[in-house]
Amino acid sequence: MTEEEIKAAETSLGASFPEAYKSLLYKKNPAEIGEWLFYPVQEQHRLQKTWDDVIRQNSVCREERMPADLIVIADNGTGDKLCLKKADGFMEETVYLWDHETAGVKMCADSLGELIENEEE
Repeated sequence: MTEEEIKAAETSLGASFPEAYKSLLYKKNPAEIGEWLFYPVQEQHRLQKTWDDVIRQNSVCREERMPADLIVIADNGTGDKLCLKKADGFMEETVYLWDHETAGVKMCADSLGELIENEEE
């Protein structure tokens, strides 16, 4: 994945990813942590594995009931989503859980690092 591909995704989403999220995607795109499959940033040389990307999930596939300030970054296969909040052109470090049954939002972890630590316990 290139820096240009990351920047294209950020531009399309209207906000910059947190550094921890970018680091995760540079290591594994798409990444998987516990039950969560993270949406990839589309890579031109790996379209078969990255076509269902974070941009698509926040446009074409976006749930209508989801608050506009949330950026979907992962799902667990049941409809629940992990999200980052967008504010002033940046995505916050805090990870939120969007519940598909209630459309409720709650904090899941203070950061992606904390989410990874919690999943490893």
